[in-house]
Amino acid sequence: MSKKLPLGTFENFKRIISITAVAEALGLKPKNGKFRCFEPTRHSHGDRTPSVSISEEKGLYRCWVCPDVKGDVIDLVRQNLNYSFRDALSWLSEMYPHASQYLPDNLYAPGKKVVYEKPDIDEIVSNDPETLMPAHWREKTILKFLKMLAPIEKADSQGQLAAQKYLMKRKIFAKTAKTMRLRWVDDYGRINETMQRNFSRELLFSTGLINEKGNLRFYKHPLIIPYLDAEFRPLHFQARALDPTIKPKELSLKGKIPVPYNSAVLNGEPGWVYLCEGPIDALTLIEQGFAAVAVPGVQHLKAEWVHKFKNKKVKVCYDNDVAGNQAATRVIEQFNQEGIKAERLDFLPDGSDINDWFTQNNN
Repeated sequence: MSKKLPLGTFENFKRIISITAVAEALGLKPKNGKFRCFEPTRHSHGDRTPSVSISEEKGLYRCWVCPDVKGDVIDLVRQNLNYSFRDALSWLSEMYPHASQYLPDNLYAPGKKVVYEKPDIDEIVSNDPETLMPAHWREKTILKFLKMLAPIEKADSQGQLAAQKYLMKRKIFAKTAKTMRLRWVDDYGRINETMQRNFSRELLFSTGLINEKGNLRFYKHPLIIPYLDAEFRPLHFQARALDPTIKPKELSLKGKIPVPYNSAVLNGEPGWVYLCEGPIDALTLIEQGFAAVAVPGVQHLKAEWVHKFKNKKVKVCYDNDVAGNQAATRVIEQFNQEGIKAERLDFLPDGSDINDWFTQNNN
């Protein structure tokens, strides 16, 4: 009769064994938290750019191409050497005898079969997307997705220009859309199928491109607004619904947002910069010739971003509502504490934002 050992049974055993050291002992040559997959035939160019990530802190590994190459230190030995669970434990015990004291005394009793309840790697990574995902894989996935999208001025198969019409109603026109690399999902089925053919479901889910059902998330949010760094590389994006009845109106990728929207204007040179609550407001000001940046909502000016505003004077253009006013007071204090002059834009009507003001005032 099988006895299922609880998940915690092997935690102490695994905790004192370095998964990086095990990868080295197996000849996998880990470097900077990565190594080449031991299933190279599944990869283009034999996994020349390492696809397997290691989290030394959590004792986990994962390949971002092969959905079954993942697990903990025990799985690493099992998969690499094609060992049984017991044989993998024996190998680890011989290599690291100081860890064997944490194994159950009756583990190797004759005739006893033990079923190992493994940690759910997918759940761990979905709750903490940056646990194992290397930055270059995240960037590669985002870039591939953006390259598949249509420019704003391109019609879909039905001849519709839905994203362009949406932006024009908000007085954001073609030149600004092109400069800021705006795109839209013009052919959902083609993009969904191609992304899932080129990337593992785990990678797409952990990045935030697909939902739990395995479908691209942006069917109702087809306007894609990239967050570009100083070199105009897309490191993140937000997706916007065109239908005002859709809630939420915006979707974001999983993981940390690395830079404010339009961070290229934070170049250290003196001058005014206009801090907005969301990319649409920033695009509105960019259309009018202002140096505007945005954070994705009133709560999202990160402390580590404040220094990027060095030598700038900041006009805080948050919405004129309770949340916007409270957040504006808070971020002005943040800037002032760092010696950066900041003040509130104070002429917006109650309950309105920057885009409202420009679209409702023709002059």
